[in-house]
Amino acid sequence: MDDIKSPGMTLLKIAGWLLGGGLLILLLSMLMNITTQMYVQAAFLLGALPFGVLFGIVGLIMHLNFRTKMQIMKSEREWSGRYGSEEPPAGNSL
Repeated sequence: MDDIKSPGMTLLKIAGWLLGGGLLILLLSMLMNITTQMYVQAAFLLGALPFGVLFGIVGLIMHLNFRTKMQIMKSEREWSGRYGSEEPPAGNSL
């Protein structure tokens, strides 16, 4: 189970490429003329920035959710290995 990749990490990588690439293009546009620079800034602010932030937030949530599920499954496997039952008892049973 430890070799399974988190789907959220893919979204985080896409977000990084969007934001990093957008910033790089924005910085390179500073060397261009004023008209081109306005179009590049508008494309960055309307395209790469919001989608990068959106993918980053969704990817982070998905990754943390995936990691939590993997930890729960790992602790359940350890429990069944230690105590020989399939699942831990629910609550305090007397």
